[in-house]
Amino acid sequence: TKALGSGILRIGGTDQKQYTYDMNSQDACISCACGKDGIMTKSYWESILNFCKEINRTLVFGLATEDDEAMSNATALLNASENEKNANVIKAYTFGNEQSSDPIEQGMKIKALKENFPYLKIWAPDTGIGPIHDYTEPLLIGDENSLDHIVYFTNYTHHNQHLLDGATFHTYDFRAYAINGTDRDTLYWPPDDKNFSRFYCVPYLTIWDRILDRLEALVPHDLPLYLSETDSINHGGLHNVTDTFANSLWLAFRLGRASRRQRLGLMARQTLVGYQYALLQNQSSLTWFPTVDYFTTRLFRNLLDTAFAAIDINSTDSSKLSAFGFCLSADIVLLLISHDETETIDVSLDDFLLLDTLEKNFSQSRLDFILAPNWQGDPSDPSRYKLTAASATLNGIALSDPFVNFTELATLSNYKNKIHLEPLTFGLFQFPIQTTTAAVLCSNEHHEQHEKR
Repeated sequence: TKALGSGILRIGGTDQKQYTYDMNSQDACISCACGKDGIMTKSYWESILNFCKEINRTLVFGLATEDDEAMSNATALLNASENEKNANVIKAYTFGNEQSSDPIEQGMKIKALKENFPYLKIWAPDTGIGPIHDYTEPLLIGDENSLDHIVYFTNYTHHNQHLLDGATFHTYDFRAYAINGTDRDTLYWPPDDKNFSRFYCVPYLTIWDRILDRLEALVPHDLPLYLSETDSINHGGLHNVTDTFANSLWLAFRLGRASRRQRLGLMARQTLVGYQYALLQNQSSLTWFPTVDYFTTRLFRNLLDTAFAAIDINSTDSSKLSAFGFCLSADIVLLLISHDETETIDVSLDDFLLLDTLEKNFSQSRLDFILAPNWQGDPSDPSRYKLTAASATLNGIALSDPFVNFTELATLSNYKNKIHLEPLTFGLFQFPIQTTTAAVLCSNEHHEQHEKR
């Protein structure tokens, strides 16, 4: 957690409904397990707050609010928390998890809490919204009707706009069966082209953007939007996918798309260690390990944490290559993602019309950070097999040290050299430039799309 840098720690989800709070008890908290009742004791709650202080993170905590008893318990927890000592630790509370209750009743509960705790920050309703895809085509479907959930989310946020400090929602792109897997279990081997290819198919992955378009249009414009829970596959993920390189290919694309969203202030995920809610499983039977997503997240944080704008860049064939640009104070970082399963892609800066704009201002070099599956099988295996590698390489060097210094592994290249991306891999490319040029490039008049014709 320290290695990931400062930020927000979110504790919440389905099992927050199972918890009661006993702020009179100094007993140790019973180890949690998925689907089991638990008691948040005062001593354990204080240990969480101290942990956040130690790792330099603010906390978003999911309150249980289902009935009168839960509300009474929540009030007791807030009495023990909302004080000057914790003012810089607790960012906000989410109000229930994946709410579907009457927005008016929910508003009355929030109002009552805010009257007692004037500085209380509430994010809600943590609604679960598509996209979740079918076998045949990407649709907004699932056990729930996602369109109904958008209507609920819209009604909730409009009715309670004056009480909320943020509007939160959850999305997952796939159910396990959609890519030929078993829910809460594993991917069938070998991964077949018909199903598994959806995992890196751009038309499927960009359904998420349609969801965001709707939310941004419907939710009150002065209310921040927070994606408070997300991943590729729902129910905690799928072995051989969520805990492999495949998920990071998905993650890189999602982070690139999310960076274009001015209103999206947070994207919270849960597969940095193991998979299938690893932190909630029986510790004696599970080995925790940093997934490829962990290293990907760290690399993004290291290179892009101070980015102040995103450049909208299109590639010549968006079905084969995705490109995203980021402006920092003295760098421009280019994210390139290959969606091509069979062919290596050669990329030149000229493909994005960047050379014309920046050629005189580069330091004549760039740093390359290319991530690929650390495949231990037959090198001639299809690329979709290699996606299921449990570890990754950075510029050909296997990643295993959780505290690895990425800069030491970077490849120094001439900025004009072509970039070679192997099938279904991705890379970040850092170009040091003059600060004034970065500011010009990222000014409003440069936010239009650049496309090589």
